[in-house]
Amino acid sequence: MPTALPDLHTSTATLADGRVMVTRRVHASPGQVWAVLADGWRYATWAVGTTRVGEVDRAWPAVGSRLRHRAGAWPIAVDGHVEVLAGQPGRLLVLGTRAWPVGTTRLRIMLSANDSHGSIVRIAEDAAGGPVGLVPGRIRDRFLISRHQETLRRLAMVAEGQHVLEHRRSIQDAGRAPEPARRRIG
Repeated sequence: MPTALPDLHTSTATLADGRVMVTRRVHASPGQVWAVLADGWRYATWAVGTTRVGEVDRAWPAVGSRLRHRAGAWPIAVDGHVEVLAGQPGRLLVLGTRAWPVGTTRLRIMLSANDSHGSIVRIAEDAAGGPVGLVPGRIRDRFLISRHQETLRRLAMVAEGQHVLEHRRSIQDAGRAPEPARRRIG
């Protein structure tokens, strides 16, 4: 009888080019995670530092589409934008981010199926220009690891919440009442 894999909250690795990659197991399918990423209006719910989304191109997440956002807290909030540089639905989203005067980055989010237990989400980011690129690598990496762990935690919560809602709807559509949530104590 197969057993569920132990939960992989987050792990971190350094790639050959020196970038840090953070990985998290999510209890939702790659399609369900992609649905969150593909909804530009949800960007602020999972992207750490973004306080609000102001505008989303209708074509989001097509290559070249953009969303405008505000990052940081008042009185130091800055306006910026995110542009889709590449994408494969359900598998990959590459974003170019700009929040001047902080700088520009390139963010790569990769999704893969994890048997019947959901998906694995990986995120890596590198400085593409501006003052952020002047921060020494070790300091920047510490910041990025913390930021991406929280980003993936938030993305997982949104995607897993969507997964639960879809499950409940499918049960209701089948004419059955959903079972009440059960909590394990101890």
